[in-house]
Amino acid sequence: MMRKATWLLNGLLVLLTLVYVLFFLWAAWVRVRYPFELEWVEGGFLLELEHLLSGKALYTAPNLTYVPFIYPPLYFHIAALVTSLVGRGFTALRLVSLASTLITWVLLALWVWRETRRVLPALVAVGFYAGTYPLSGTWFDVGRVDALFLMWAVLAAMLLRFSSGWTGGALAGVALTLAFLTKQTGLTLAVPMLIYAFFSSRPASRAFLVTFIFLASLSVLVLSLTTQGWFVYYAFYLPGHFHLLPSKLWRFWKVNMLAYVGMALLAYLVFLLWEGVERQWDRGGLYTALFVGWVGSAWMSWSHLGGYQNDLMPAHALLAVGLGLFLAKGRTRFDDVSLRLAVPLLVLLQLFTLVYSPRAVMPRPRDAAAGNELILHLSEVKGGVYVPFHPYLAERAGKGVTAHVAAVADVVRGDPAGWGARLRESIRQTIRQRKYEVILLDTPGRVFLDEDTEQLVRDYYRGPFRALKGDVFFPVAGWRTRPERLYRR
Repeated sequence: MMRKATWLLNGLLVLLTLVYVLFFLWAAWVRVRYPFELEWVEGGFLLELEHLLSGKALYTAPNLTYVPFIYPPLYFHIAALVTSLVGRGFTALRLVSLASTLITWVLLALWVWRETRRVLPALVAVGFYAGTYPLSGTWFDVGRVDALFLMWAVLAAMLLRFSSGWTGGALAGVALTLAFLTKQTGLTLAVPMLIYAFFSSRPASRAFLVTFIFLASLSVLVLSLTTQGWFVYYAFYLPGHFHLLPSKLWRFWKVNMLAYVGMALLAYLVFLLWEGVERQWDRGGLYTALFVGWVGSAWMSWSHLGGYQNDLMPAHALLAVGLGLFLAKGRTRFDDVSLRLAVPLLVLLQLFTLVYSPRAVMPRPRDAAAGNELILHLSEVKGGVYVPFHPYLAERAGKGVTAHVAAVADVVRGDPAGWGARLRESIRQTIRQRKYEVILLDTPGRVFLDEDTEQLVRDYYRGPFRALKGDVFFPVAGWRTRPERLYRR
């Protein structure tokens, strides 16, 4: 009876893992080729990539036509290399994210297998992480920095865990530096890992500590000097002025952790307890540092103004490792049959809670048709066109390039008395002068920069008129918003 129950639970675990893997691959096959935004800021990343491909500096003073996003440059440079192979458009950005996600899966499986020497826990780690695709805002294949950032971070943690010599530790430091150069959240992940490395006696830990501090510091210095300080302005100064939202601090634990992945969280904490009971101080210390850094980083990033579900990806990845380790260790720690069955049953219940419909995250042919029709309509406008939420649409219609409102908003709220004030006034002056024939704003409720700027559009332009009708052309990731309110001069 025990053997039959074990085989049944194991089979269901493998089945769910395969389901989540196939669900994602199916969705990604459709999404990577979609010619429009999967997520409302993705078009801004495309324009930043185009800016880099045109030979212009990535970090410059903010202006009406270009404002970079608040991220380090590595993702854009890798996407530029991919663009040389597949051509311009969203595909290159998404392929970087897709490849990063698939490599992350492999790394998670190898990590758990190296720790347990068992295949099933390694598969479960992949299955859990693949199943968190909707919980992470379906960011695994979106043209944003997060998937690449997480790939480097997982590689760094894995190298630090399993390396014993200086070479492996140095490579872990290099990998974490690459994570930082993709998304500055790498620094938040790094701090507990560096504290662990400082107190660890392993040569790999010391090499990791020295390598990361040296390379990260050197990178900031070089980027600051070569951009006349603009890299520091965008990557550190602006985000440093984004405030926390107290209501989100508790919601992170209540909803994002306990409600959705609570059993995986419990499994990780129980695994840490077992490490303490077995006096595995070095290994337990590393996994504790990873928990503080990775889950803590997700907590702080998500709780800031502008934080979204993509910020949860490091927490999900680490809990995936913990779930696999819990499954492997739990089956050896209990003599009681019911307790030994309870371990895979808990893991199975956690996987079942992640079930979703892949069709819900796929764009439809009628969405692409609506996008093509909208671009055709904009191209027929005699004068200028301003689409602040989706400026790539105006660019495709042959109406020039403007800065994305999300990047503009980062400057306005991060530097309200300096460049933010100047940039906001430049936009308002453009509206007062009625420079554009058409201004196309997003869904009602999505305010253009602030209420005063929104009111200026209503004062100086006629409208709004409906640019899109029906349930079409909404992004399948991120906020549900689309270009909808059309104002005419």
